[in-house]
Amino acid sequence: MSKNLKALEIPIVFHNYKLLKDKEWILKGSHVYFVQGPNEVGKTSFLLALQGAMTATDATEKKVSINEEGKDSGFYEFTIPAADGTIVTVRNEFTDQKNKFIAITADGEKVSKVSDIRALFNYTPINVNEFFQMSRSADGRRRQRDIILKLLPDDAREKFEDLDLQEQHYFTQRTEIGRNLETAKGYSESVVISDTDLDLLTKEQQAIDLLEKYQKLLTAEELNKSVQDVINNLKEEKDRITERLQIIDQEIESKSKELVDTTGYTTVQLTESVSKGKQVIHKINEVKAKKSLLDDSTEKEQKLNDEHENLTLEITKRREAKSKIVAEADLPVDSISFENDYLTINDFKFDENQVCESDAVLLLANILAKINPGPIQVIGDASILDAKKLEELNKIAETNGKVMFVDEVVRNADEMVIVGYDHVSENKLPTKNAKTIGKSEQSNKETKDPDPKKEVPDTKTENANDNVKNDNKPLF
Repeated sequence: MSKNLKALEIPIVFHNYKLLKDKEWILKGSHVYFVQGPNEVGKTSFLLALQGAMTATDATEKKVSINEEGKDSGFYEFTIPAADGTIVTVRNEFTDQKNKFIAITADGEKVSKVSDIRALFNYTPINVNEFFQMSRSADGRRRQRDIILKLLPDDAREKFEDLDLQEQHYFTQRTEIGRNLETAKGYSESVVISDTDLDLLTKEQQAIDLLEKYQKLLTAEELNKSVQDVINNLKEEKDRITERLQIIDQEIESKSKELVDTTGYTTVQLTESVSKGKQVIHKINEVKAKKSLLDDSTEKEQKLNDEHENLTLEITKRREAKSKIVAEADLPVDSISFENDYLTINDFKFDENQVCESDAVLLLANILAKINPGPIQVIGDASILDAKKLEELNKIAETNGKVMFVDEVVRNADEMVIVGYDHVSENKLPTKNAKTIGKSEQSNKETKDPDPKKEVPDTKTENANDNVKNDNKPLF
């Protein structure tokens, strides 16, 4: 097919489609065609329709041309090679709300089911402009990667996707661990235990023993008062009742044995010491509780940190394995990687800050040519390509057996024209009044109605649009 593409005739017809009200072309003689003209003449519509024909999808709003009374429908038709190289005519009869696609194969078979038309071309509807735009979002970058993966053999792609699922699994786990780790770190950072507080913990038993001593002494002091009262009463009774002196002396002797020595302490002192002791014990308990929580949090933080590191290691292993698969694959460019989810091709990184550079356009043209099996390929804007780059683009198309379509703004033109690369390279630019190159009919003539004998798709045809310090000071 690549040897005959320059000789291939590509008939194209538009009727009442956006700004392409009545246009016909028969393209022949080039591997690259430039859809040229000023803004707002139908260049984008042309390329969208071409992609729509190969995907049986057209989501364009207000398709029907305006300023033509009584017209609420239209059609476009492309006769182009399918994925297997055979010629297929695809027609879309549309209104603003509906599309009705039908394809006629080389052997005359009518194909009206959307999925079957798509299967004829197996076309990935993406151009270089859209590919660059994908770099601006995470979903878009994933689409970029999926497009590149189409270049891998089936077994390598399946292995890559399996590793990718494993990576996503570990990534999700690591994200959850990361959130828990941040919570643990937050608590650890919020709990402050001073050196004085930590030193206090070492004196817990001393505090308990002192408190117990002072409580006993306080109790003894209170008991001493009661016993002393009894002694005093007995002494008074002794003075009044001599006959009971012996008995009372015995009782005095007996009770005196119950006295506890509280020499050196007053009741006030003992009461204050007990109160302070209780405060110290309370403080110790508070510090113990905080330290216990801190120890638990630190232990949990370390455990989470270990899990996080292990998951990162597993993710890294998967990413390295995926990179190896891509590196060892027979791809149309020397170096492709997905560093931090960003696609990099031959050191050119596709990120949200990247501008569309001409070298990258050629890289993508080469890649897209490998992805789509059919000869027809919509590339997109060629305005930034100089003569040398255009020559390289033409070589890519010729080497890969493609017919590529690019759009180019020509501000001083009157209307849209389609010019083959071979014609441009020979400096045979169309004159101001020329309508197109290789045109079958004058575009200023109204397109005739479809041949009534030509098979028209059935009205029940599927609609493509339904589609995260210990010291020695006393304690108290």
